[in-house]
Amino acid sequence: MTLGQALTWILAILIAVWALNFGSTGWELLLLPASLMLGQVVVASGLVLTMVGRRREMRPEAREEWRVV
Repeated sequence: MTLGQALTWILAILIAVWALNFGSTGWELLLLPASLMLGQVVVASGLVLTMVGRRREMRPEAREEWRVV
């Protein structure tokens, strides 16, 4: 998940630096939301894997207590 957060920041900074320092047409700013989405997909997959791992580690009787009726 940390990798996803770092990826989000790095891509956003790179796009902003590119837009401000080099000849820009505005098209590169369209990639800014894509960088945020890409980083957050990595974070979301980390959260899902963590939750799945924790559910598998739970004892069967503990799972019954958490079940929603």
